[in-house]
Amino acid sequence: MDATRLEVEALRLEPQARAGLAERLFESPVTETNADLKRLWVEEALARDEELESGDVEAIPADQVHRHIVDSQG
Repeated sequence: MDATRLEVEALRLEPQARAGLAERLFESPVTETNADLKRLWVEEALARDEELESGDVEAIPADQVHRHIVDSQG
């Protein structure tokens, strides 16, 4: 079964079953090696730094982010 067909079938599951499946998939072993994961994180960090330096994105102080999260839950 290809990934597209699997996705279609998974989306037909009841919400609780989908959530359980998503959790199991998320926690399943990753095939990348530690070196691969490190390389991917470094690439992501460099891309984010480039976005900040170019002005494409604006940094938000952590305390503002935390306040927003707390306020949106209340």
